[in-house]
Amino acid sequence: MSVDNRPATPEATPLPAHLVLPIFLRNGIKAQTAGMEIVSLWEMQSWWRMRGSYSFLHLDAKRAPGSNDASTVGQLEGDSPNHVVTVQSFFTLPRSFELGLTYRHVGALTGSDVKVPSYSTGDARIAKRLNRQFELSLVGQNLFQPRHAEYAGDPGGLVGIRRSAYLRLTWTR
Repeated sequence: MSVDNRPATPEATPLPAHLVLPIFLRNGIKAQTAGMEIVSLWEMQSWWRMRGSYSFLHLDAKRAPGSNDASTVGQLEGDSPNHVVTVQSFFTLPRSFELGLTYRHVGALTGSDVKVPSYSTGDARIAKRLNRQFELSLVGQNLFQPRHAEYAGDPGGLVGIRRSAYLRLTWTR
């Protein structure tokens, strides 16, 4: 969606006299994307599985004829990372325990007014199946640093994601 402006027009009513600055939201952007994603699953042992993925995204946006939008094209082109790499390792352990480890690298966002640097982080999950219906797990997310930026707020600056941990009880029927 583009944000197109039109010339300001003066109005006398209602009082006081004022200027109207019309803004039109319309489909004034033409964009094409190209990309790929590669995913691989490996069963290293009966108790150990790995998953790896890589995705690439390229977005090429241009103003459509007649649009005077000044900011949407640059924002669109940089609001998604070009590269994302994920490596996951899953272990089935004795006594109904499971361990999951995830490494993630996300490329920089370059289109916003505020640039978001690339980041790497990791997650961990240890779980115990209590019975067929209940599982208790301890999860840690974004463990490599106390916080990192993932996107730029609108309006505002960088939105930070903090390291976190939580305990979860899952019930399935």
